[in-house]
Amino acid sequence: MIESASDGALFLYSLPTQYILYSMFMFYSMIA
Repeated sequence: MIESASDGALFLYSLPTQYILYSMFMFYSMIA
């Protein structure tokens, strides 16, 4: 399913990171 461990770790790490950045963007948009 996952070709390499590094790709799996990178995918699992990028997912919550993008969610946090999106949440921060929405948060600052509400303040502005």
